[in-house]
Amino acid sequence: MHGGPSPGTRRYHVVVALFDSQTGARISDADVKVGLSEVALSGSTRKLEPMQVAGTVTYGNYFDFPVDGQYLIRVQIRRSRTPGDINAVFSHQHVSP
Repeated sequence: MHGGPSPGTRRYHVVVALFDSQTGARISDADVKVGLSEVALSGSTRKLEPMQVAGTVTYGNYFDFPVDGQYLIRVQIRRSRTPGDINAVFSHQHVSP
């Protein structure tokens, strides 16, 4: 899936599921990008690919988490029927298993 993780790396699968806030319906027609960075550092941005999970659409891709610590995950969602982008930022404390 998405080329898979490289063996021996600190690469993890990031998944985003989207729902309409008014109807609760799953959103399956969006372009989704995620930017991942350590706090106060630049990072990488990747397009999330649509994928089927349990008969519904989610979006995912692999990202490197090179060190344990605090990360910002910036999600950008674009839909053809909606003007402008929808943006969300999440904070993630990463600890390797």
